[in-house]
Amino acid sequence: MEKRAAELLGESVEAGCVIATKGTISKMALGGGGLVGGLIAGAIAATMKPPSTPANHRGFVYMAVGPTKVGFFSVKQGWFSNSVGDLLVQHSRGDIAAMDVDGGMIPKIAVVLNDGTNYALECGLILLGKAKKIKTALGK
Repeated sequence: MEKRAAELLGESVEAGCVIATKGTISKMALGGGGLVGGLIAGAIAATMKPPSTPANHRGFVYMAVGPTKVGFFSVKQGWFSNSVGDLLVQHSRGDIAAMDVDGGMIPKIAVVLNDGTNYALECGLILLGKAKKIKTALGK
């Protein structure tokens, strides 16, 4: 997946992970959703827009962090493995104001941009380590 994401992003991928838009995993696993806990505090939270998703996409998303860009891609689900689909949206790394990865049964992920855009995402528990690796790569 990283190779295809790197091609579409136009640079190498330092960290990447399959995540999902809020409610996708909750609906599959528990039949419901939950709130993103302990989000970003302070001035950033005051400027946040209502939660959204990259390019208003619903379902699984591959988030890739490169040296200068962050990309969100659709995920094509196959019989045996998933693959990266189209580039939904890309941002410069400097556009990312904060990222929060909240543990729990279904880890919640919030990505906040400098303009107040707030992506509400989640991941499977098995991918929590990769989501935290993305946060570390971003330095957020």
